[in-house]
Amino acid sequence: MPKRVVLDTNLALLLVVGLTDRTYISRHKRLAAYRVEDFELLGMLIESHGGIVFCPNVLSETSNLLRHIHEPIRSELSGTLERVVRSTAVAEEYVASAQAVTHGIFHRLGLTDAVLFTLTEFDAVLLTADLSLYLEVLSAGREAVNYNHVRDRTF
Repeated sequence: MPKRVVLDTNLALLLVVGLTDRTYISRHKRLAAYRVEDFELLGMLIESHGGIVFCPNVLSETSNLLRHIHEPIRSELSGTLERVVRSTAVAEEYVASAQAVTHGIFHRLGLTDAVLFTLTEFDAVLLTADLSLYLEVLSAGREAVNYNHVRDRTF
């Protein structure tokens, strides 16, 4: 069975906005670097894995970033996030902050990235658009996919 995929906040945001309405991707100011084709590529990458793993940190950040758009779109996005979180294809894994801060990357990349790094210890692949986090995970001998590398090869 394929490993589960851990999404970073930017890709989680792209996922939720795209699932709500693909036309919202170009309208959301936090997704200026992405297009509809990015959402489609993200969907293919997710489908090739055994489900999605989120941590509360990423879900909180995603929820906050979703709000950077006007109503009624904001409410639609919140509804989609709720459906994603409740989906049987999605798991939520908690990593205590006290555990995450013991990794050296906490001081360089912050708490959420340290939590994502920790989640890769548990048979999961990190899918990220963050080069620094990607390199940290690889240097620890764990699996990571840099979304931007896949994107550059695809488009």
